[in-house]
Amino acid sequence: MIFWLLGCRVAVEPGVPDRPLPVQEDTGSLVVGVGPVAVWINEMMPENDSTWQAPDGSLPPWGEVRNGSDGDIQRSDLRINSEAIAWVEDSTSTPDTGDVDSGANTDSDVLPAGAVAMFTLPDDGAIELSWQGVRTDSLDPGDLGPDYAWARFDAEAFGEPSAWERTAAPTPGYDNGNHPPAGDPSDLFFADYSRIDLTIPNDSWDSLTGDPYTAVAATLSYERIVIPVQIHLKGVYGSLRTLEGKAAFSVDINAARPGGTMRGLKKLKLNNMVQDPSGVHEHLTYGLMRAAGMAAPRVGYLQVYVNGEYWGVYANVEAVDDVFLDRNFGEHGGNLYEGAYGVDFVVGGEFGFECDECAFPDDRSDITAVATVLDQAPTNAAIAQLESLVDLDQFLTEYAIEQVTLHWDGYATANNYRVFNDPGQGRFVIIPWGADQTWIDGYFNPFNGYGRIMSFCIANESCLVRYKAKLIEMADLTEAQNLPDQFLDLVARYNDDFLADPRKEWDASLHSYYLSLTLGNLRDGPDRVRAEVAAY
Repeated sequence: MIFWLLGCRVAVEPGVPDRPLPVQEDTGSLVVGVGPVAVWINEMMPENDSTWQAPDGSLPPWGEVRNGSDGDIQRSDLRINSEAIAWVEDSTSTPDTGDVDSGANTDSDVLPAGAVAMFTLPDDGAIELSWQGVRTDSLDPGDLGPDYAWARFDAEAFGEPSAWERTAAPTPGYDNGNHPPAGDPSDLFFADYSRIDLTIPNDSWDSLTGDPYTAVAATLSYERIVIPVQIHLKGVYGSLRTLEGKAAFSVDINAARPGGTMRGLKKLKLNNMVQDPSGVHEHLTYGLMRAAGMAAPRVGYLQVYVNGEYWGVYANVEAVDDVFLDRNFGEHGGNLYEGAYGVDFVVGGEFGFECDECAFPDDRSDITAVATVLDQAPTNAAIAQLESLVDLDQFLTEYAIEQVTLHWDGYATANNYRVFNDPGQGRFVIIPWGADQTWIDGYFNPFNGYGRIMSFCIANESCLVRYKAKLIEMADLTEAQNLPDQFLDLVARYNDDFLADPRKEWDASLHSYYLSLTLGNLRDGPDRVRAEVAAY
């Protein structure tokens, strides 16, 4: 066998030229040492929550070894922490295939030149790889968090390993390639257009038929991961569909597997888009809100199968839950309330808000405090008092975007929204919802909303001036985001699948009409709002 010697990374002990010793390179929490053969740890995930599943159904921590030499290596010569390596059967990829399913692992005693092979990690702590008793690589992974990995990108199949990078886009059993690491394990889940399978057993199916809102047992399959979940149907009035139609699903991963997530998410919201024949409203509207600095859900698309049958394209809308709050506000601990269908800040109506995340569910004094201010005359002093309880600038931003986007199912109509009492600033912020009802028609102009906070502001001259300035600012932002081009890109990518959806409730003619109407409003929205402000 022939091995490449990494001379630039190897120190030779005087008098023992045939036994080079590894050099340790201090890289903070990582220590990399390369010994006499080019073999190294290629990727490592100490806390695997949903990236790779063993044949027995477990989700063990895993790692990969790469043979960067130009000759084969006997696996028996390799050790992890001086112990035999627990290789994953049939997980070897080669530079030619890069695919664990290629059948490349023809000789379990040999790690071929340039190949990558998976192994299950031992207990927590530093990991050391050795060949014939000489350390070739090591690292202490530290506390990465679920579904994060250390990986080496841009590494050549033969030669020297590249630097470590923390990544949320792991590739268990595959070559790492040269893609940049993602920022969050859930990022790719919203970016990729993947298939997801729900398996609903007969008893759960019967239960959902009689009671759509009570969660039942089911199974979720996604990218070779199969896990138990709890599901129920979602939607109210116009969007609720039975299992005979295109039902929308709320999927709770944590309920069936406490502490477990799917790419860092505890819940999935699979929206059926039955009230949005264009299929793009949520994607565009929440994206605009995030561009304005708001905490708004991310949106992607999934091809959903139920009991093996294709049910069509669904909007994968990020759930507003504790995971969402942690990502947007840090360790939160605050109260998250859901306001729907006429619920607003009214003394005596505090328990109309549903408490989604609350330390003390029976204590609604924070709602009462805002409602009490709104019962006063809208003086400058009352506005100042209100601003000590709510992030008024953020509320005005959300309300202004509702006007630009013709959002008739949000806070402007006190209809469908969330409010979060952010302990980081000790004030309420608004979190939007229901954005499928945008870009079609408006039932009011920007100055005729029903939300009490907005009405209170509009009735105060100084606050009205701030609101009008915010309307112009959000019109300008909308124009700068070039939403018509975003729309055309989404249509080019997904429209054929929207049309092929087996459970869609509209025909091609109605779909075309909604696309045309949406595009027209996207183009006209900023100027329409500017004209309404000028005319008020």
